[in-house]
Order: sequence, then structure tokens, then C-alpha cells
Amino acid sequence: MHCTFTKRQIAHSQIQHALECFSTHQDYISTITLAGAAEEICGKALKRRKITHALDDQIRLLQAIERKLGGPETKTEDWIAHLNRPRNELKHWSILGISEVTADWREEARAMLDRAITNYMTLYEDHVTDEMHAFIVTSFREESDDDACED
Repeated sequence: MHCTFTKRQIAHSQIQHALECFSTHQDYISTITLAGAAEEICGKALKRRKITHALDDQIRLLQAIERKLGGPETKTEDWIAHLNRPRNELKHWSILGISEVTADWREEARAMLDRAITNYMTLYEDHVTDEMHAFIVTSFREESDDDACED
């Protein structure tokens, strides 16, 4: 049986399942994969509409910090590769033939979900769920708590 889904419906389903994988199962690999797919769908839709997406905002902030610190500015494509590395390592076989990947998987999953939900919220404000709102608030609080510990 063939069914038709809009890209919004697809991204919505991916994010909702990613939230469940993250919070209920602590399955960070699946979270990154699902949230990464939704982040890309929504990010490309925003780009097509000439609206800034979460990854662009993050890179602009990082480059501004680099300028403020007086160091060399990392190229946009290098930031993209760095920030998407965990997601891409889960999707593709490494061209270097590396068969293991090390990362803070919980943090990578949180960051990818944050980007996916931010992009989704920008596109589809009327379809954002309570779970999506709750994740963004909780994620922001966790980041603030982490920052406070670093002082």
C-alpha cells in the first residue's frame, strides 16, 4: 500500500521518535540518525526559503568568537564537517576505513535534536509538540548548568 507524506510529517515523525529514543531508551545512536535526518530536511527547506537555519547560526556564532579571540577563522565548510561528523560517521563508512567512532554520544544526540527541533520550530511553529518545547527548555537549562560549572 502506497502512502504519501509531506516533508513536515516526515520530519515530525523523525523528531518525535528521536525524542523517545533519547529520553526513554538512551539510544543516542538512533537519536542522532533520526534527528539528523529531520535537521537536514528542515534545514534545506529553510535554506530554500532563504531563512537562516540552526547550523548556520551556530557557525556564525563560533566564527564571531574566533574573530573576537583574534585567532584564525575556521572556514564554514570545516565547521560543517566538524559539527556533522558524528552524524555522518553513523551514516557512512569512513573513507579512512576506521571502524570505531568515539564521541560524547549523549551530548552529540542532544545537540542534533536541538538543531532539528529549532529548524522544525522555525518552519512549522503551529505543529510543535509539547515534547519538543520541553526538550528545548531542558536542553537550554542543561547547557546553562554546564556553563555555570565551568566558571
